[in-house]
Amino acid sequence: MDLSSINYDKLFEDLDSQELAILKNNNKMTDYVIFKIDKFPKGYKKNDALWGIYNEIATNSIIKKEYYSVATMYKNMGRIVFLDKKYNQALEYGILEAYMILYAGTKDLGNTRKRDLDRLLNETKEKWSIDLISLYVKRHIPHLYVDSIEKELYKAGL
Repeated sequence: MDLSSINYDKLFEDLDSQELAILKNNNKMTDYVIFKIDKFPKGYKKNDALWGIYNEIATNSIIKKEYYSVATMYKNMGRIVFLDKKYNQALEYGILEAYMILYAGTKDLGNTRKRDLDRLLNETKEKWSIDLISLYVKRHIPHLYVDSIEKELYKAGL
């Protein structure tokens, strides 16, 4: 690829301020450019690139035991699928975000997270249950599954 043909001013114009901040704060600007130019030359979708980057950040954060960062990436992944109207997946990542917040040692989920989970439960017609929490945690992060945190999330729930 001829680098002189790249319009650098336009590389990030499709990102909102939150997405841009995440990429900057995690030193992933170059990764985004690579996704955009090399991996998705035709049919490129911004969310495909962001999903891959967020997933990589979450995986690296798990390795580094930076659990609040993992929660933040799950929140961002949930936002992507929510905007695509994939509410079941959004609920899944909302539960993972809440679980990781508790896993990181925070004792209160806060009203906003509870409200967001409640909205997703209503949208998907799912019932808040231990089984629902267990399903998603064991599917994505089985090595971080802790029964007491699962119960704490259930009690903190809706």
